[in-house]
Amino acid sequence: MLTINMTVEDILLQQLDAIAASQSRSRDAALSDAIAAYIEQQRAAKTPSPENDPLLALVAQVTSAIPAEASAQTPTDLARNYKHYLYGAEKEG
Repeated sequence: MLTINMTVEDILLQQLDAIAASQSRSRDAALSDAIAAYIEQQRAAKTPSPENDPLLALVAQVTSAIPAEASAQTPTDLARNYKHYLYGAEKEG
């Protein structure tokens, strides 16, 4: 564990102390949890998902309308060999 010194606004320190006291915890423990929660929030925000990416939301909407039978018939090499499936070109790999 590492010890750090930091400067924070008085109101933030008061709020942190109030949270720590309401949980019967130390200021350090409350601050450590707050930092961990912030890091997780930032990580989640950068992970593309239909909730935070409009393109993925559209893809999810479109693919949910495809019947399971049709989806099961989709070639597994479609991305690599789209020219073959669209234009009849020779397959790659």
